[in-house]
Amino acid sequence: SSGINAEYGECHIVTLTSGVTVPVILEGVEIISAVVNSGDINLITKQLGLVKLLVKDVKAAVSNLNISASEGDEYKTVEKKFIGAFKCFIEFNETQEQATLQDILGTDDVGMISRVISETGEYLISATPAADPRWGGSDANLPVTLGLQIDERIRRLKGLLQFVVATGFYDNIATSENNIALSLLQYVEKCLVAKIFCGSNCALLRRAVNESAVILKLDTSQISSEDVVFSNIKKMEVVYGALAEGQNSVLSSKTEEESVMQDLFSSVETVQQTFDAVLSWRAQSHQLYESALKPGILTWCDTDEIRTMISAQVHIAMETVLNEVDEDGRYQVLLVSASLVESVLKLYTDLLSRLSPADDKTANLQSEFERRRNALIQPFVELKVYQIAFTLAEQFKHFTLLVQLCEDTKDMVKLRSLSAQHPGFAEVAYNWYLSQGKQSRLLTANVAEPQQLTKFLTSQPHLKWIHQLGSKDYSTAGQTLAQLGEQEKEKLSRKKTLLSISKLSFLADG
Repeated sequence: SSGINAEYGECHIVTLTSGVTVPVILEGVEIISAVVNSGDINLITKQLGLVKLLVKDVKAAVSNLNISASEGDEYKTVEKKFIGAFKCFIEFNETQEQATLQDILGTDDVGMISRVISETGEYLISATPAADPRWGGSDANLPVTLGLQIDERIRRLKGLLQFVVATGFYDNIATSENNIALSLLQYVEKCLVAKIFCGSNCALLRRAVNESAVILKLDTSQISSEDVVFSNIKKMEVVYGALAEGQNSVLSSKTEEESVMQDLFSSVETVQQTFDAVLSWRAQSHQLYESALKPGILTWCDTDEIRTMISAQVHIAMETVLNEVDEDGRYQVLLVSASLVESVLKLYTDLLSRLSPADDKTANLQSEFERRRNALIQPFVELKVYQIAFTLAEQFKHFTLLVQLCEDTKDMVKLRSLSAQHPGFAEVAYNWYLSQGKQSRLLTANVAEPQQLTKFLTSQPHLKWIHQLGSKDYSTAGQTLAQLGEQEKEKLSRKKTLLSISKLSFLADG
């Protein structure tokens, strides 16, 4: 029978023998049998709802295109088949799913197909919310919260990506001139950010959202600033800048009022949650990003403004908030700060991996990364929060700091383990000992296998002979001492001492 479902709107209502009723979209009447025969009713009904929305989105998107008369008929055919391909995808039709999108649409015009996909993604991220009287429109009925609207955009964008991947067309949009694939992936990122911003009760963030509407010159005469800003998800990074300005104002006021400190930390925590969500999505979809992020390509996160803003959150938390909270609050501040440090350093390493080593910008960015890495992890060392310091230093290969931490905590087992795991670590450790004037520790710490120390000491003859004597290599030690004695020109007493020990070494060798 036909009916109205609260989630999917007008649909067919199918009653199974078990008594369960299942809504089926009108455009998908032909797949009733697939629903009835499926064991996972919830999954199928959600997919049916999604395909109805996606089909509607494609139709709306392509209606906005300026199609010339010469390509109009062909474009309409491609559009119709594209919408039909969505249905095939949701039906779990294996034959259709394995076919290429060109086969399904019956055209080799990659540009035209890409254009449909691009416009659909653009529509999904930019369209004003439907079913909400604040926005007007003929289909406005029940108010829909901003959070639900953003959730729906995320769901549709992910559905579009899944469809393009399943039909084998993803590489085409990943290599397109305007990198449609990366645009779709970043649309999901910004929706995730918007969802977290939208759910925050932080007063500083609310003011930042209102300020963003002014910065973006958006019309707020009919609806609230929040509605307008969250409908412009593509420009969501503007909110970060406005938030940073608000945080600086609080810091400049030098207030210690508890409610202000709580709200300040709430703003820091919100930023941390947004980048956790973005980097988690990138990790989940790493294969898609690998295809889309070619060397030299930048994302919206790859700016100095974003990296500086995240770093500033760490300083706010560690230098201002930490001193104003109790023991439980202190623990939370440290966790949030550690997560922010991980996020900003991860953005650095991801970007460095995409830049050419021969580029001057790469060397400058590497230096900046190393400076910021040290500045962000050191506060944990100073507070003796060694577990977090160890974890971050090892994750981002801050070998010098790791040696210092092992010495501070007297954890020689950890030191040797790090040397075994990370190539080049032992040499960094040896140089650190020299720079700190700890030559005896260099010779006795057993950082790595003896042959590694022997190789390092080739350039340190004044220490090499001590190591050789300790290894009972008396003959070689005698030769090293004899060479040093011959080279000594400044102090006769030192020359005699070196030559005397050399003779003793040869005697010990028998």
